Amino acid sequence: MEHLSDLDRRIIGCLLQNVRLPASEVARRVGSNERTVRNHIDRLIARGVFRPSAVLSPEALGFSISVDIFITLDPAQENEAIETLLRHPQVTYLAYSSGEQDISVQAVFTDSNQLYTFMRNELSAVPGIKGSRTVLTPKILKSPCQWAPFLLTGLPSGDERHHQ
Repeated sequence: MEHLSDLDRRIIGCLLQNVRLPASEVARRVGSNERTVRNHIDRLIARGVFRPSAVLSPEALGFSISVDIFITLDPAQENEAIETLLRHPQVTYLAYSSGEQDISVQAVFTDSNQLYTFMRNELSAVPGIKGSRTVLTPKILKSPCQWAPFLLTGLPSGDERHHQ
């Protein structure tokens, strides 16, 4: 687990609110100097703690329908099924899962006709799918790009962990 200083956490908190903030403004908000903030940001990026990126809003782009699809696969065709789904433009998330299904997929659609066409024609044509269960997600309350546990729980910094 990465060790984050209090300054690291405050910098990340600012950037989660607005990734486009100039380092000078982040420095002002966290009470540090700009050079120090730039060094911390560069180090956090290099360590893979975060990466500044644009996050698309499906709703703003006209994709008002979101579904979770839980899929059971034929093990002999697992890789082919996954590769096919990864290439599909409506798929926003794909992960291995445990339980009754093998993979979990999130997909977005502009309307119910597009969803129907996907389920009826495209998903059913993916090799290796033995079964699926689709759940409409009318409102996403928290997305992965909003995940920051240390802002909510006070994840210990490196120094605090050594004293526990």
